[in-house]
Amino acid sequence: MMRYYHLRLAAASTLVLAVLAVAGSTAQPPTDVVAVLKGHTDTIDAVAVSPDGTLIATGSFDQTIRLWNAAAGTEVRVYGGPKGHKGQVLSVAFNAAGDSLASGATDNTAKVWDLPVSFANQSFSTSGPLNTVAVTTDGKSFAVAGADGVIKIFPQGEAKGAIELKGHTGAVLGLGYTTNNLLLSAGADRTVRVWAANDGKPIAAFRTGTVDLTGFAVNPNGSMAFTRNASGEVQFWPIPVPATKLAAPFQSLCLGGALVLEVEAKKPGAVLPGMPIRSIPVGAGKGVFASPGSDRLLTPVGKEIVSWNAGNGMKEKAFEAGGEAATATLTKDGQRVAVGGSDGTIKLYGFADGKLLGSFPAGAPALDLAFHPKDPVLVGVLNNKTVAVWDVSATPGQPVPPEFGKPLQTFPHPENASAAAFLGDGQFITTAADKQARRFRIASSEPVKSLQHPNLVDSVAWDATGNLLATGCHDGNLRIWDVAKGQPLKTIAAHIQTQPQNVQHPIYSVVWTPDSKQILTASYDGSMKLWDAASGNLVREFKAAPDPKPGEKVDPKALVGHRDQVFSAAFSKDGKLLASGSSDRSVKLWDVGSGKVIRDFANPELSPVLPGEPAPSHPGWVMAVRFSPDDKQLVSAGPAPRYRGYLAVWSVTDGKRLSGAERDQGPIQALAITADGSKLILGCASRTRLETDAEAVIIKMPGK
Repeated sequence: MMRYYHLRLAAASTLVLAVLAVAGSTAQPPTDVVAVLKGHTDTIDAVAVSPDGTLIATGSFDQTIRLWNAAAGTEVRVYGGPKGHKGQVLSVAFNAAGDSLASGATDNTAKVWDLPVSFANQSFSTSGPLNTVAVTTDGKSFAVAGADGVIKIFPQGEAKGAIELKGHTGAVLGLGYTTNNLLLSAGADRTVRVWAANDGKPIAAFRTGTVDLTGFAVNPNGSMAFTRNASGEVQFWPIPVPATKLAAPFQSLCLGGALVLEVEAKKPGAVLPGMPIRSIPVGAGKGVFASPGSDRLLTPVGKEIVSWNAGNGMKEKAFEAGGEAATATLTKDGQRVAVGGSDGTIKLYGFADGKLLGSFPAGAPALDLAFHPKDPVLVGVLNNKTVAVWDVSATPGQPVPPEFGKPLQTFPHPENASAAAFLGDGQFITTAADKQARRFRIASSEPVKSLQHPNLVDSVAWDATGNLLATGCHDGNLRIWDVAKGQPLKTIAAHIQTQPQNVQHPIYSVVWTPDSKQILTASYDGSMKLWDAASGNLVREFKAAPDPKPGEKVDPKALVGHRDQVFSAAFSKDGKLLASGSSDRSVKLWDVGSGKVIRDFANPELSPVLPGEPAPSHPGWVMAVRFSPDDKQLVSAGPAPRYRGYLAVWSVTDGKRLSGAERDQGPIQALAITADGSKLILGCASRTRLETDAEAVIIKMPGK
């Protein structure tokens, strides 16, 4: 594939521009630059700003997409590599929720990526402040509980059909599910209760003694529960099943013998005395954590996390924590353990040999830790109202890689969070003091969808729901995709010429109308077309200008369409106006209702190309047009001679140029505007023929 297809790209356009002269234009000094985004090694052909204005995405010919913190101008993530694009990235677009990014490239694919956002993708209300969370062994449902003693089960991870379980007379301190469909809970009322996981019916309850509980864990196979108490003991409890079978383990506890106890057990709400089958002294402290197979127990003791053999109750090894030990967790395979201490350090050990693999600062002491079920990722609940996610890739016997301990995402909470647990799909649940459980998604660095096309994908655009993605392809077809299914709902032959021969005209831009009912396509053939998204029918065509006949005089009052390929288009907020930019160097304003040109934006420093016509808008191709948030101004951008860029601001009302100048950051290939209209993001090509690196630049909106 040729590097510069259809002469659209920066190097080719710059060669054309090198022969042009711009009377009176001067390079604008970079005093308005807010930040320069460095990292791409080739032309930046696409830029976009997230709906909340916190993130900027840039797509480059270097086959990568980079995500940037808009406020700090720092890089957040790079999307690329073996599963990324294998060609130049031509388009990027955020969905309305701001949690997904779509991209289109010359490798004939559109891809959808997760974004490392800080907000929950779902919240669940409860009746009281929350202390704990547990996930079913199949990873689909979860339960939360807290200060008011109420347990709430969310079947299949949804609020619909939620079940409340009441029985504890104080706060619930811990929860755990078993593979045999039981939910166990331990409370400040010094009881352990057993519930049916599917419908929440109480099965049994027993007292743990007269000492307060300070920790709780469950053997997932359903045979054992573990409590830690204020006396420094960990007690092992056989899990009772149907209440009528409870008598045997507790015969010696009732004067009336087994028969009396069995009768008592059948009474609704009965709480029986419990008899642990083992008790081991572990020392003062809080918390007990079971390995995935429950063959090991971990307890914070002083400045160490101590491992105990659950089979014989013997102490095995200790893992040093940073300061006073607070929390620990093991990977699903039991091979690694993460520990957190009061100094805010997280340490990762090999469990078998107890050797330290690596450590990193968490930013605050961790209250709870949880490993991702598949990936080398750790979640930490911190005591600063934040939940953090870190990369914990490490190989025993080798130095930790640079990404070890790198924060992947942070999730602020309005009140202190208390616990976290992973669902089977890799999302995780947190509990917090504000009576909310929250579900978060960890953004993968690999595409979550890859949508195949028969040719280059020049443009991508989301509808308002974030469920549909429109793509414009080099084969002249507009496709509307159901993103969840990864299937095209419609394929529209938008710019395919059939007479006198079959010609596929590339679609360079696709734009949804503000109500997401229609889609505009802008093409190499010089036209734009509006399509009904539901039916796929043509609504209106914004026609290209007819070729002038030899000797024909141009009527200066006759407004016509573009004379060359249309690269960019944008709707006003009310959907009544349409702006477009073209390689004919003009910016035009259209009436959407009639499909007619309202005005050309003539540059007072340039001469008309054809006698009698308005002057062009730019000294070179117009690569991007955008309305200001209030629709009063129109911003246009593109390359200029001598490897420069050109940026202009126009009055929508009368077409006058309010600002216009060359810039020396390199030919401008892409443009975005922040939601408040205060800043512009420019995607540029390299500054000289000899350079390859390219920059995106954040600048102040001219006139602001």
